[in-house]
Amino acid sequence: MLTCGQAGKPRKITGKILIEGSDVRINAAVTILNSATQATSATDEDGAFSLFANEGDLLVFSGINLEPVRRIVTEEDLKGNVFLVKLAIRSIELEEVAINKHPNITAESMGIIPYGTKKYTPAERKLYTAQSSAGDALLNMFSGRTNMLEKELKIEEKERLFSKIEYLFDDDYYTKRLKIPNEYIREFKIYCIEDPQFVKTLETKNRNDSMFLITDLAQKYLKLIAGQ
Repeated sequence: MLTCGQAGKPRKITGKILIEGSDVRINAAVTILNSATQATSATDEDGAFSLFANEGDLLVFSGINLEPVRRIVTEEDLKGNVFLVKLAIRSIELEEVAINKHPNITAESMGIIPYGTKKYTPAERKLYTAQSSAGDALLNMFSGRTNMLEKELKIEEKERLFSKIEYLFDDDYYTKRLKIPNEYIREFKIYCIEDPQFVKTLETKNRNDSMFLITDLAQKYLKLIAGQ
């Protein structure tokens, strides 16, 4: 396991490698080199190692993805105590990845799909596939799969609308301006996206119209919860 290329009476050092900031058992990858004698050793799975050395020898500890450590053997190290060495994981800088460096290159520009082709959401694609398959249409009708996909599409649409209203106004606007109790704000938002006119203002991003309509919706909603 080790070689010794220098005369003299080197003494055996028993040590242990500690990897800072890691719970991964990578100690076995650490190699120890005595630069004075060219003797080498390697850690076992527990990070332990042994190596012959003299006082003043330079030991080099290295491993994959680890910062190398150089340590000179002292008289204290040769007294039989466990030789502890701490190694740090080397920080690896990753190159910045540019997403879509060529935004003009699309499936349409490359001729993969015609210009103006409708782009479906995942739920829409599932529903379209279920309805357009001639062989499976009847089976889907009886199995209820199409109904399930239609419900999934509606849920997806509600989630999309809710994400639009989520950050339209802050909570103070609901509680102080519209007088909606804080614990009812989320429920009121859901109530609003059920209103077709209000949904139109969300889709067109017309904040003024949204403010006008949401005031009327708030009055109606407050009457509803008052009657509960």
